Amino acid sequence: KLLTCKGMLFAKFLDEQENQDQPGTGFFEWYNMLLKVENVSVLCHSLRLLSHILLDRNNGKHMVNYISDKENLLLIIYLMVDNNPAIVLEAFHVFKIFVMNPNKSGVIMDTLAQNRRKLVRILKKIVTTRDDPNFSNERLAVAQTLFCLTPQRLPSREPIVTEQRLEEVSRILFGNMRNPGNKALTGNLEESRLLGKLILLGDIPFRILESFTTLTSIRARNNASQILNFMLTWKDEDVYPLLKRYLSQNASSMVRILTLHCAESGLGEIYLGIMKNFMKHRCLLEQYMKMDFFHELYKYLNGTTHNGRENAFETLEHILLQKDKVVNFLISEYVPFFSFYFKLLRSEYDDIQRRSIRLLSTILLEPNLYMVMVKFVSSKTNLRQTMKMMLVGCPIMRFDAFHVFKVFVANPSKPDQITRCLSENRDSLISYLEHFATEEQEHSEVFRMERSMIINILSGLPQLPRIESKRLRNFTSCSSTVTTNSSNSSVIFA
Repeated sequence: KLLTCKGMLFAKFLDEQENQDQPGTGFFEWYNMLLKVENVSVLCHSLRLLSHILLDRNNGKHMVNYISDKENLLLIIYLMVDNNPAIVLEAFHVFKIFVMNPNKSGVIMDTLAQNRRKLVRILKKIVTTRDDPNFSNERLAVAQTLFCLTPQRLPSREPIVTEQRLEEVSRILFGNMRNPGNKALTGNLEESRLLGKLILLGDIPFRILESFTTLTSIRARNNASQILNFMLTWKDEDVYPLLKRYLSQNASSMVRILTLHCAESGLGEIYLGIMKNFMKHRCLLEQYMKMDFFHELYKYLNGTTHNGRENAFETLEHILLQKDKVVNFLISEYVPFFSFYFKLLRSEYDDIQRRSIRLLSTILLEPNLYMVMVKFVSSKTNLRQTMKMMLVGCPIMRFDAFHVFKVFVANPSKPDQITRCLSENRDSLISYLEHFATEEQEHSEVFRMERSMIINILSGLPQLPRIESKRLRNFTSCSSTVTTNSSNSSVIFA
């Protein structure tokens, strides 16, 4: 009511905020924080109110500024792939304002055009339970507008790499070897060093990325990826300093063209291979994290091929284990990142689910990511999700989930809501922990010591009646029963 009933007054307030010229303190910077909360009701209302604010005729100038910002567009697109249909629908009503704007900024036009096929697929999945006869027409109009967009060409650096040139460079570097590694140079070392420097001075790495969509033969694509991957990993004392300088100068354009061109061309395996080597360089990693990389990775992590999922997870693992490089990202993007990560923990593929649980325990126990761990183990929602994972049928997953659960229990500064949740389930948890491990796992002295410590901490908590917190019954859909391998008794968590 405050923001909509007094439109002219609110518009004046926005003008005053803009005149203060303090980056990061404006109204919409604050409002975007509401779009990152976990509460579904708050998020839906915030999106609905945002569409009203943007369409208010008194806010025309501020609407144009908001829908010309790429970061705002990416945030709304991220909400359009949420699991909750209500959030998706409200995000669509904001997204259509970006698309239907007749005077789109260049960066918005480019982002929409380069991703138009993905966006149309997202639009097709949106459903509504409201009696809204205009929704279908609006969705169709947005889809048609997206299809009519023409991608703006990235600055071209002619000439584009040809298949013949790739073949010649590959032959000089690797001879007839099909799978060259870091030590696969077959010619004279000085000649190879000279060629490596010429490759960098000639801007060949960028041109290779740019040429992927034009290469038609599998051999040419393999040559291109081998040359690029070799240059990214070749730590020769003469060539590496030049490589670092080249990458720092071209990081933004190289990451952008890799994500926009290669990911759209059906070159998933090649794309993931290059991306893994990209992440070994800090400047490229920092640029990649600015682009909400997990959205692109999720496509491969949720793919049908085992090799694709394997490569995608190795890439994600490599990124997250760059401890000092990702700590600021994980703190600033905590909500969207862990929303994505919990999708992996609920993946239909056991290999992804199992490896995600193990990687999570590694992240939480990493000293450099202490602030991330504190935030994670302060959430009752995260605790309930972890307790659910302890009840899955696979012994390996249960064991890995225990290593996440122990962080909640061992935290010396547990919030009241965490202490209460553990207290209400104290006896069930202790009973479960005493019997859940397999015989092989029981042989580990470290595990037995850790389990004993966790049980002692739980035993020191007061047992609270579960009836005092009925909401906790949702933790396992009213109740969950697990029969362990080593006991015929059932363990029930409320």
